[in-house]
Amino acid sequence: MALSQVVDASRRLVVNVATGTLNAQEVLENQLALRNDPSFDGSFRSLVDLRRVVDLDVSSEELRATAAGSPFNPDARRAYVVTSQAHFGVTRLYQAIINADPTNFRIFENWDDAVAWLDEAEAG
Repeated sequence: MALSQVVDASRRLVVNVATGTLNAQEVLENQLALRNDPSFDGSFRSLVDLRRVVDLDVSSEELRATAAGSPFNPDARRAYVVTSQAHFGVTRLYQAIINADPTNFRIFENWDDAVAWLDEAEAG
């Protein structure tokens, strides 16, 4: 499996870690699992780790479908951790598709910086 997730209700945080080749079907299945998880709330913060992804097998049409199916509230704080320009570009396109407010959606190259940014919002 290329995509795993942990819902930490006590921290109001969802962590997704992707490895290998990530495709749209896995993202859609992940979204469905979140919706069906009784401990999940759409206002939770989201941390998506794409550092170990070798290939993103997602068309622009599929990216729009995953954006439309997001279980997160529009104002939920989301952090994405990427290490390649290609993954940055796809994540930035996703950000544009969902019309995410830059104060609630950021792309990082460093895990610790992403976690600190998410925790800062929860502490404030």
